[in-house]
Amino acid sequence: MGCCSFVEKRRNRYYFRARLPADIGRAVGRTYVVASLGTADPRVAKINSAKLFFLLARFLRQCVSE
Repeated sequence: MGCCSFVEKRRNRYYFRARLPADIGRAVGRTYVVASLGTADPRVAKINSAKLFFLLARFLRQCVSE
C-alpha cells in the first residue's frame, strides 16, 4: 500500500504502524505503535488508519502538553 505510509500488509491483513517520538518511546519502552486495522480491504484500511493516526496525534499532543 504505497500511498499510505502508516498502513502495512501482513499475512493478508492490514496493520497501522507509526513511529513514536524518542522521548515517549523511551517512556513506554517501544519505538513503534502497531495495531490491527481489522480488515483485508485496502480502502477500509486507509480509512481506519486515518482514524488511528488522528487518535494517536491527539494522544501525543496531550502527552507533550502535560
